[in-house]
Amino acid sequence: MILAGGLGIRLGFDGPKGCFPLLGEKTLFHLHMEKILRTQEKYKQKLSIAIMTSPLNHKQTVSFFEKENHFGLEKDQIDFFCQKKLPVLNSDGKWYWEGRGKLAESPNGNGDALHLFCEWSLDRKMNV
Repeated sequence: MILAGGLGIRLGFDGPKGCFPLLGEKTLFHLHMEKILRTQEKYKQKLSIAIMTSPLNHKQTVSFFEKENHFGLEKDQIDFFCQKKLPVLNSDGKWYWEGRGKLAESPNGNGDALHLFCEWSLDRKMNV
């Protein structure tokens, strides 16, 4: 499972953090998928990968993997699942409003990853 809900804002990058080029042209996602490919070769076993995104970067992440032909993995080896959002509180513990009558929401973080993994039935798919 890869927790990939972060945005690259602090890196000065407009997109998912996993799409940020680290070593020359390779991204964090690319490096992870290369490691998975090497592990598959070593153990002669096809692996399944679950990637948790956020509502803020889900479409961009899925599109990036499609554009990169899933980095050499088969499409059915990779499942994407998305975090939920929760209302945001300000520093005084009061609701933060995005606009008139609209509560601001933010992804709920990595703490819910295992629950969401099961909620999306990935536990059954991967026999865990």
